[in-house]
Amino acid sequence: MMGKILALAPEEFVRALEKQSSVWRGSGGFAGKRHRRDLRRRWIRLYKNKRGIQSLAQYSRREISGLAADIEVSPKSSVIILLPDNRYLDEQSDKASPGSENKITFPHTSETDSRKQLRRLMHLAMTSRSQTTLDLINASNTYRQALPAVARVSRGDRLFLRGVYLEALGAVILPRLEQPMIDILEEQGVEVVPNSEILVRPPEIQELQTSPDFWHRRILPNGGALPQAYQGNGISIGLLDTGIDVDHPEFSHRTGDHIVYRQFDLNGVEVPGASPRDFGSHGTHVASICAGQNAGISPQVHLSVAAVLTEQSENGALRGYFAQLLGGLNWLVNEAGPHGDGVQIVNASLGTRHLTREDIRSLYKAIGNAADQGAVVVAAIGNNGNLGMGNHCFPAKLEHVVAVGAIDRDDRVAPFSDWGYSYGDAARQAPSKPNIVGPGVDIHSALAGGGYASMNGSSLSAPCISSALALILEKYPELTGQPRRLTETLMEFTRCNQNWANSAPRVGHGCIDLEGLLP
Repeated sequence: MMGKILALAPEEFVRALEKQSSVWRGSGGFAGKRHRRDLRRRWIRLYKNKRGIQSLAQYSRREISGLAADIEVSPKSSVIILLPDNRYLDEQSDKASPGSENKITFPHTSETDSRKQLRRLMHLAMTSRSQTTLDLINASNTYRQALPAVARVSRGDRLFLRGVYLEALGAVILPRLEQPMIDILEEQGVEVVPNSEILVRPPEIQELQTSPDFWHRRILPNGGALPQAYQGNGISIGLLDTGIDVDHPEFSHRTGDHIVYRQFDLNGVEVPGASPRDFGSHGTHVASICAGQNAGISPQVHLSVAAVLTEQSENGALRGYFAQLLGGLNWLVNEAGPHGDGVQIVNASLGTRHLTREDIRSLYKAIGNAADQGAVVVAAIGNNGNLGMGNHCFPAKLEHVVAVGAIDRDDRVAPFSDWGYSYGDAARQAPSKPNIVGPGVDIHSALAGGGYASMNGSSLSAPCISSALALILEKYPELTGQPRRLTETLMEFTRCNQNWANSAPRVGHGCIDLEGLLP
């Protein structure tokens, strides 16, 4: 009986609990009252643990189910908060500020403790509006019942807030907060940023009329001419992109759950039951470079695809939201992969220059936390090199991200390939981004809907590096969960060209070369 009740939806569980409470009340007496209270608490504790929610208060108010018209879920009004206990802090922001002596300081702790800290801070902030009910749901347990996962409901003087806790990133996505609440959170060192739009200009697609030339595979031993000793078996790569066309012939060799897909809405919440699709064609092109049976550098790698760029702007740019990016990243490092415990490599073939300082600091912390989970994050450096140094993109600009630039068939640095300093590099002794370069000009790979296309961009160089990391990790499994050591090992699989003497800052450690994988 208990198992059936725990499987009920929240509103049904509340009704079942009230019905059972009336049965318990028949026992009578003081001891009976205490026993009923203990039983009720036990049922609620078991249910909340199973569902991953923090409060059942809103479900006990029947009037909530009829407030659909009053629920605010606009992504443009949502906010993202990050806890102050993150070890990846911008050193430039560590200066004492007025009122800092009143801050609550937290050491770096476990995920469970971080959640407790968050609720403590939110409780402090909500004292500015005493009639506030907060409900936080683990990202791994979001579901849609009477209210969406990110929702705000006002009824008279009472305010109901519902948000999503991103377990792996130490972050929360919440609906619009009152300014007094924001002020209190920021006084305690919490980052509170808006759910900003992220615009990404996709590479131009040139559909091929001839047989594709997968020249980018020359980074493999013997130019990819020999059967591969390493193909990515047992390694998982996560993609933050536009999605994937799983029906393309490039993925026909995949069986079972070798490709898993999740779509995230504009508030960063997983869209339940979403079927795999590509909202452009970029994601399919990138996935095929990683794991295609013909174009793929690591054809047996496990792919986890997070669709986080799901709209197009009026000028043709791909559009997502900050919460989408974080929601997808949290899933990749926390739940994706063949065993549901996160991927080993995250490929972000995306980037933007149009972030506020607050957005940048929050992204810095969130990706730092992702690295803390044991994942290596690889990102495209950007395609603004024609504008000169310093026009490179986030997240590649961050120091704990492997930034990838582009070269062509003749080992020439692509004119569009960006370079510049790492974010937070106060010394600025020499440009340190990109960290490495790979094939990124006239790259032939799969086109969503069938066929093949050619694209140019560092977003195509990034999956070459992510796939190379998979092969290196397959050879050296002892590097699993050690992103720093794995990144250092990656830099040993590079070569330099004497023609790069005048463009050294634009190539980092050099071009990826996996010849060393041979026995």
